[in-house]
Amino acid sequence: MTTTQKTKSKPSAAEKSSVLVRGLLPDDLTWMEALALSHDRSLEAELRQAIHTYIAPFRLKAEFAERRTGLAQRLHFAHATFLEKHPDHSPKLSYLAQAIGEERAGSLESWFDGAPGAPFGTLEKLADYLGCSATWLIHG
Repeated sequence: MTTTQKTKSKPSAAEKSSVLVRGLLPDDLTWMEALALSHDRSLEAELRQAIHTYIAPFRLKAEFAERRTGLAQRLHFAHATFLEKHPDHSPKLSYLAQAIGEERAGSLESWFDGAPGAPFGTLEKLADYLGCSATWLIHG
């Protein structure tokens, strides 16, 4: 590469926060202007709100998936740590479920696999039994 050639660099934060949209249909722009006027905001603010509203469900879905994955990882870590300290205990989750008073092991096993729906009360019992912080187990 010669000194006159430029390397392609990542855009700066300022460049990322500024977007040019080409090819909007005139009718779409008219509608956005009317919405901006009815909401007493600028066209830019209305477009920002429209984008935020559009991506919100995707963001929530990603956060929900991350929470499930994080909880499963914390459950596995807490259980493994418990088993290291108590090698006489069975590694089977059915024994763990029974020890904390669960009626069946299926729910507990599914939470270890990342399924949603683990009640806070059950997670608190698990934390107490496994010897970890309930706040850490529930919230990360």
